[in-house]
Amino acid sequence: MTARQLGMLLGLAALWGASFVFMRVSVPAFGPIVLADARVAIAGAALLAYAAAIGARPALRARWRDYLLLGTINAALPFSLLAAAQLEIEASLAAVLNAMAPLFGALVAAIWLGQQVTHAAKAGLVLGVAGVALVVGLSPFKLDLPFVLAVLACL
Repeated sequence: MTARQLGMLLGLAALWGASFVFMRVSVPAFGPIVLADARVAIAGAALLAYAAAIGARPALRARWRDYLLLGTINAALPFSLLAAAQLEIEASLAAVLNAMAPLFGALVAAIWLGQQVTHAAKAGLVLGVAGVALVVGLSPFKLDLPFVLAVLACL
């Protein structure tokens, strides 16, 4: 990995991590849906500008329903759930739970697709989740229904 690539990776990690703190601060003021909609709208505008710049607008017009469904399932819904969850839980816990997505992906692949999870993959998954937990830290929590629902929303 070059120094430039490492810098880009660290920058991406900082942006991604900062989004959880931003959500935790902004959700009480704006509400989870407005915040998620704003994030998706900004990203959509940037992608439309990029598509126009590379001449991909005809493809967008032809398949806009597919892209709308994909954007809803992969961006709008998860962003809304994460924002709503942060009304109940800390940003650090939301970040740790969100970082567990590869773990659940590996579990689904192993159970439903019969894919073998190697020892290296298991070690990488454990190390990744532990690393995120170590970096963001965890605070004490109260195990009640709103907390459990917020945890499920993050997953």
